[in-house]
Amino acid sequence: FYRGGLARDLVHDLQAAGSRIAHDDFAQYTATWTSPTTARFGNADVYVMPGLSGGPTLLRALELFGDAQRKGVDPYLATVDAIRSAYAERLATMGAGAPVESSTAHVSVVDGEGRMASLTSTLLARFGAKLTLPTTGIMMNNMMMWFDPRPAHPNAIRPGARPLANMCPTIAVCDDGRRYALGAAGGRRIVPAVQQLLRYLIVDGDDLATAGRKPRLDASGGTVDLD
Repeated sequence: FYRGGLARDLVHDLQAAGSRIAHDDFAQYTATWTSPTTARFGNADVYVMPGLSGGPTLLRALELFGDAQRKGVDPYLATVDAIRSAYAERLATMGAGAPVESSTAHVSVVDGEGRMASLTSTLLARFGAKLTLPTTGIMMNNMMMWFDPRPAHPNAIRPGARPLANMCPTIAVCDDGRRYALGAAGGRRIVPAVQQLLRYLIVDGDDLATAGRKPRLDASGGTVDLD
């Protein structure tokens, strides 16, 4: 995507449509390979993406939920408080993505030897930038919306910056041998969804089908929504 003939076609079509993106912008991009961040939750080790993803917020929500559980707080109230507090910290220190209709997809894959991959991909809003480049047929995202326009904000737009993202692919390894590859679509609802699935699977001991059918709530915004 960033060098060679495909990159030239992308830049040509983008510039023809009025974009300021140049060949050097593509050539200077590098993918970042990192080790996962891990934390203990119940009887499992939970592995998430570090940095500007939903991973750190998920681990914080799990930590807060565990603290409340040890104090005997009702599990659903503990979930609400954990998500609200984790998101308050996220938006104050990491930035915020605008709530929009999503073009996000998640896939978890397990091979015959038990190796797992958890992958989330997105165009951000519904159909992204609503622009399909004629030469390649590639639909462009509109992820500039992930940045905060306020210059002093941690998630502010600036050259070379990477935006804060809600995507939260997760792998959990339980002491009894169970392993899970999880993720979700839905913007800010991704972290709450994965947090509650982990709770149902690890704390309640549910199977995947039961966990998926249980009520789920979202407290990442100003109200609590119960599905």
